[in-house]
Order: sequence, then structure tokens, then C-alpha cells
Amino acid sequence: NYASALEYYQQALNFRQQHLSIDQSDLGVSHHNFAIIYACLGRYDLALEHYHMSLRVLQNTLPPLHLEIAVCYCELGLVYEQKGQLEKALSCYDKTVIIYRQVVSSTQPHVIQIEAHIKEISPKQSNNIV
Repeated sequence: NYASALEYYQQALNFRQQHLSIDQSDLGVSHHNFAIIYACLGRYDLALEHYHMSLRVLQNTLPPLHLEIAVCYCELGLVYEQKGQLEKALSCYDKTVIIYRQVVSSTQPHVIQIEAHIKEISPKQSNNIV
């Protein structure tokens, strides 16, 4: 039940905000959880808001080439794609691949899958510009 999940995530976020500094990566996890639920509900603007909050926290608390940051960029890309904002989606996917290539093997299945997806939606984005 998404409503219950949002309620529990709000309680967790409140607890984390009271007991941790704003730069703790756990706050990023809380915002990430909200974003997932909002994306599932089709509330993409709220999902983007929480993914961006999560990304800011993660960027302030983790090394720049951390897999959690790559995952956040990838999920931002998915939401932008759902909204039809393909240029922003591609930018997020590109950032995902840059991190993945430096952290894991470029032959890792997830890297190959994202690269294939970029090739798939790049022509669609070009068609939207024309």
C-alpha cells in the first residue's frame, strides 16, 4: 500500500532529520524511497523533487564515483523519460554510464543495458527537436 509506505517513510525521514546532520547519506536514502513511491504513483514532479534531494545529499556525503550516485542518476533518467523530457533523461543516463565505466567493468550487464537504452532513445530525442 503506497499510502502506508509514504507514511512510514515520512516517519523515518523525521527521525533521521532529528538525529543526523543534513549531510548524512541516510537522508538521501529517505528521499530516494519517497521518489520511488511517487514514481510508481505517476506523480513524476514529486518523484523528481525527491530524487534531486537524494542526489544532493549523496553528492555531499559520498565520493563522486559512487554507485549509489549512478543509480540515482539512472532513476532520474527514467522519470524524465516518463515525462517525455528525453534530453534530460539522456543527460542523466550519460552521467550514469560515466560513473559505471569507472567503477565497474564496461562489460558489466547493467552498463551494456544502459548504453543500449541511450542508443535506443537518442533518435527519439532528435525527432523531438525537429
